[in-house]
Amino acid sequence: MIPDLWYRWLAGGVLAASIGVSIAYRARAELRGGAAPGWSRGDLQPAMRALTGVVMWASLVATMIMPNLVAWARVPLPPLARLAGAVLGVVGVPAIWWTFRSLGTNVSQTTGTRAGAELVTHGPYRWVRHPLYTTGLNLYLALGLMLESGLLLGLFVLAALWIPRRVAREEEYLISSYGDRYRDYQRTSGRFLPRIGRR
Repeated sequence: MIPDLWYRWLAGGVLAASIGVSIAYRARAELRGGAAPGWSRGDLQPAMRALTGVVMWASLVATMIMPNLVAWARVPLPPLARLAGAVLGVVGVPAIWWTFRSLGTNVSQTTGTRAGAELVTHGPYRWVRHPLYTTGLNLYLALGLMLESGLLLGLFVLAALWIPRRVAREEEYLISSYGDRYRDYQRTSGRFLPRIGRR
């Protein structure tokens, strides 16, 4: 049986590596990419990011340093579930890197596209239109399972319900930017997971 402390340290490493990759590529996009669109009025994205960031870091730090403080949110899981979370977390870090590397300077904080952005259809985008959201959801799930955190597993469920609404709006921008090229891309790729049997 894997000691609880190992899961806590692994979760910290996975989160730190994932956020490090995200910050590095987002900073690069800000420096080298075209002008990014601003937040639209009423967009909940900034508040959602702040809330999830605080909950993730607070849960992780509290679980690692003062596990008794968040014992009320702990959901006892079978050892196999925690091990699955560890595998998802470890595999998720290179997946996040591959996604950001493929997206390059096109990454934007909002649902709109940067000025001069290109339609990315290589790397994971060859099969999935929104791998950034897929890898983000994977991170919530992996951390929730590793830490046996009801808070993080709850965030995973909320994000899984909310993200499709955001993506629908994002795809409207992409259609307005790329027209039939994007519609054709929609027909040959999955939204969050690959379409089986299609290129």
